[in-house]
Amino acid sequence: MELQIGTRRVALRKNLKEFEAKLPAGHPFLRVHKSYLVNRSHIHSFNQLELKLKDGTGIPIGRTYFADIKSNLLIV
Repeated sequence: MELQIGTRRVALRKNLKEFEAKLPAGHPFLRVHKSYLVNRSHIHSFNQLELKLKDGTGIPIGRTYFADIKSNLLIV
């Protein structure tokens, strides 16, 4: 697994599910795909297919994660 921290990439010897399980309660990360965990504060916009980060990066959204993303990001 690789972490993107700013412009640096850090390799870890854990899979994403193990890493996500170790995050503290109330963490700002949102699972958006089987291969991606994204910090909510870096999300600019999203649609059914992808998230756009503030730096312009596009991240795919997995079908099983879209409903959760929508409920977590939309304020009604």
